[in-house]
Amino acid sequence: MTNRKHNKDKTPIVVADAGWAETLPEWIKREIHAERLIGGMCKIAGRKKSEDRERVGDAEVCAYLYTASLKAPLDPDLVDVYVNLLSGVMTRRKDKSAEAARALAEPLTDCQRQKLKDLKISLYRARGGEAKHPVLECLCEFKAQAFRPRQKLETSKQERSGSDGAGISEPV
Repeated sequence: MTNRKHNKDKTPIVVADAGWAETLPEWIKREIHAERLIGGMCKIAGRKKSEDRERVGDAEVCAYLYTASLKAPLDPDLVDVYVNLLSGVMTRRKDKSAEAARALAEPLTDCQRQKLKDLKISLYRARGGEAKHPVLECLCEFKAQAFRPRQKLETSKQERSGSDGAGISEPV
């Protein structure tokens, strides 16, 4: 699981076989990008995700399983996971084939849910943890600056003016 394909953001897409990485459809790359941005913004807004598996979206798992399926036949449980997740991703993007995929998808068993959980944890670790994106980094920096304690803010203003507070005042 060490094969990675870099995308627009700074976090690689982990693939099962780098030889098949170039065949990833553009729409799945866009879905991964969108899932990561949404997840990052939720975290910035204060909705913390408690486990690594929750930080990897369904499209990201689909991309991994897509390349894995081209490398070798998938375990039957992973086939069911793939179809289930793919039907959800296709439905979300209002794909014409979503209805057919939903017809094939069955609810996951406990064993399949555990395999999905384990795969998401592995993908999270293989990609290097949290998704990194310039927009998310900017929002994190803004949040840190905007919500720091008032006393530190006033001290910082004094340091910038280079005085003991005398001089040009800034609105508080």
